[in-house]
Amino acid sequence: MDVTHREAFPPVSTPVITDAGLETWLVFDCGIELPSFAAYPLVGTDEGRSVLTRYYRSYMAIAERVGAAIVLETPTWRANPDWAATLGDDRARLRELLEASVDLLVGLRGEWRGDQPFIVGAAVGPRGDGYVLDEAMTPDEAAAYHAFQIDCLSATPVDVVTAMTITSSDEGIGIARAAQQAELPVVISYTVETDGRLPSGEGLGEAITVTGRTQAELCADAQVWNREVIGTIAEPIGPSSGVWVLNGNLCPDGAILKPSAATPELLTHRGKAVVFEDIEDYHARIDDPNLPADASSVLVLKGCGPKGYPGMPEVGNMALPRKLLEAGVRDMVRISDARMSGTAYGTVILHVAPEAEAGGPLALVQTGDEIVFDGPGRRLDLMVDEAELARRRAAWLAARAPSKYERGWYKLYIDTVMQADKGADLDFLVGKSTADVTRESH
Repeated sequence: MDVTHREAFPPVSTPVITDAGLETWLVFDCGIELPSFAAYPLVGTDEGRSVLTRYYRSYMAIAERVGAAIVLETPTWRANPDWAATLGDDRARLRELLEASVDLLVGLRGEWRGDQPFIVGAAVGPRGDGYVLDEAMTPDEAAAYHAFQIDCLSATPVDVVTAMTITSSDEGIGIARAAQQAELPVVISYTVETDGRLPSGEGLGEAITVTGRTQAELCADAQVWNREVIGTIAEPIGPSSGVWVLNGNLCPDGAILKPSAATPELLTHRGKAVVFEDIEDYHARIDDPNLPADASSVLVLKGCGPKGYPGMPEVGNMALPRKLLEAGVRDMVRISDARMSGTAYGTVILHVAPEAEAGGPLALVQTGDEIVFDGPGRRLDLMVDEAELARRRAAWLAARAPSKYERGWYKLYIDTVMQADKGADLDFLVGKSTADVTRESH
């Protein structure tokens, strides 16, 4: 068994690249349905393994290029007995797919050309939902439950168990005990809400001090090896963080941008639009070598807001045109009425309101139009005169097709959902909620 780093990890001074957001990428970038948000069944088909390989190789290329170590995690976050049962997989089949998931990454490790280590992580998720504590377990119950998945993984060449979106410290302790019993190192990551608490109600400080030592005691002798990664209050990593709220004639009711994820040189930019009318148009043309785009272009995606998609998916961080990636371009200004994942990056302007489907100015943008983005001034403007916009609006209204949704939930949603600046709430629910609204995993 080719276990490379189970006993000794690289020094903490070694820069490391990890993959992130596999399931989100599969659903929103690849259009793959994932029942129960489970990716592990993909290793059971040639097509699925091909898609997963493409995902992992993209991170390998980044790590090789920058000289970093890499941690790639198996697609097994949902591969525990309860979730497998919802997909019709018994324990024998689950074991096969767990082993196949590790085999896929071990095979990719054979392709690794980097100078730093390639670490295979075995992803383990919570027994229930990753954002809601469905049913509390004691540490002993959690250890017994997770032992099957972790024992299966311990017989493979994985280097470490990586437990993600765990919702209580008791389950985290149980996973740690199961990993210890299997003689596997383990990393635990908790789901934390905006109030700093786990779904169990525990504060993060409580959850990570169950060893009996305070966080301050645990960190008393810690050293920061690279201030380019961990800053201080006096000397932060960047001058601006949080979210910028933009206004302008292209987003009369606002748009947002995460400046810490953007390229500083693009925070003031003027360029010509390359327009995609919807996500299907984008997927059909983005890699066309004849796409009229260069590094200064502004990619504009319509039809992905609350009404237009419908549902406002996380597709705003559009992948760049292949021809520009091959030429070395790594970021461009991108504008849409969609969302993007919190782990995504780039100079990406999102939540444009009103959205295109609601008749916002975004609907009127055409390829070749000049767009001016003034980040410091919080402005986003379309440099087309009012007379031309009025002409386009009349043509847009005349060409509108009837909605394909005539009844049911889709019609109710599209007819009543408000715009991004209003929280994409349903208008008849505003001010009406009197009970907690629980969340699903995505």
